[in-house]
Amino acid sequence: MKSSLILATTTVFASSLLASRAALTAVGVYDENVTQTNTVDVQMPLSGSTGVAGTVVTSATFATDVAAAFTTGNGGVGNFDSGTLTSGSVIDIGFASGTKTLTLTDNLTQAYALGTSSAARISVSGAGFLSKNGGTSNFGFNLSSTGFAVNEHVVGLALTVLSRNGAGTPTLWTVTANYTDGVTAGSTSTAYSMNTSTGAGIDDAFSGIYAPAGHWITGFTVTGNNAFSSIDDIGFITAAVPEPSSALFGVLGLSVFLRRRKQA
Repeated sequence: MKSSLILATTTVFASSLLASRAALTAVGVYDENVTQTNTVDVQMPLSGSTGVAGTVVTSATFATDVAAAFTTGNGGVGNFDSGTLTSGSVIDIGFASGTKTLTLTDNLTQAYALGTSSAARISVSGAGFLSKNGGTSNFGFNLSSTGFAVNEHVVGLALTVLSRNGAGTPTLWTVTANYTDGVTAGSTSTAYSMNTSTGAGIDDAFSGIYAPAGHWITGFTVTGNNAFSSIDDIGFITAAVPEPSSALFGVLGLSVFLRRRKQA
């Protein structure tokens, strides 16, 4: 009994420690307009999918949904206006009053840094945004978590690609969310050809993707075919999504229960 108590206490302490390591703290407002008057200008449309298609949503829809999720500890927005990156390749975003952490880990061998609004590009919330520290123009992350409930996963993801000045020809930006149901993988993409020559503050493009029912988002990429730029307001929503093994176990258990009841 004593060893079990020690193990349980150690597990709780470890989870608490990991959840509290978050270098960024999520907020509940997407594209705030009090501190920063620049807003989302364009809604990225669906450009393709593999497997079961997800749902593309507007910034207005996502803002409403993530605000509700934030109040219940099931989502938030990393707006890059305060705090630090955990490292050049890892971003920890704390939410649910610091009890949960969503971790974004680079999957493209890239390096990231915090940037600040200037004449070249302007954030959509506050003054900060996520930028690149060398490498290509692309962003890519796998998602992991600490402090999540059993079967709790990210089911909705959004971000805004910032337009910019001084890059010449337009840049086609594609945002892809990857997801799974625990067995089969799929993806949904949005895309937009952005003004990266004289577009600062007038062509910022929002991408919002919800995973299909029974699936959860495992990572995402943001790729540009020409100019470097930055992204702002990475928003996420979590929900309980039973994994296939759990669902199958439940069905089998119900089947056994009904059979025994019938025999009785």
